Amino acid sequence: MGQVLTTFTPRNDLGILDHIVVLPDGQEVLNPFRVVPHFLGSELIFTVRQGGDSEENFAADCQAVQADLERLAALAEVKEHLTQAKASFFHYFPQELTVGFFRGFGS
Repeated sequence: MGQVLTTFTPRNDLGILDHIVVLPDGQEVLNPFRVVPHFLGSELIFTVRQGGDSEENFAADCQAVQADLERLAALAEVKEHLTQAKASFFHYFPQELTVGFFRGFGS
């Protein structure tokens, strides 16, 4: 595909992560993307439109989006595990020891 430029909607509290991807040929593609609260966490909804694409291109787009969402889910799970580990660490060690330990993890 080559290099693309991605521009997201401004930060908001509504869970809207729509973004425009500018392809190497200059074509702009709007990608609707939502994050909806769910009792187990969050549900991600990404809309893939076929438009005038062939079945093969549409299937490839769907596979690429699925792979991206799976990577995002894996990152979220890692963050959840780090958060749980941090909570356990806070439980067993004094506060002053944990501040330096977790600073490297972006906490």
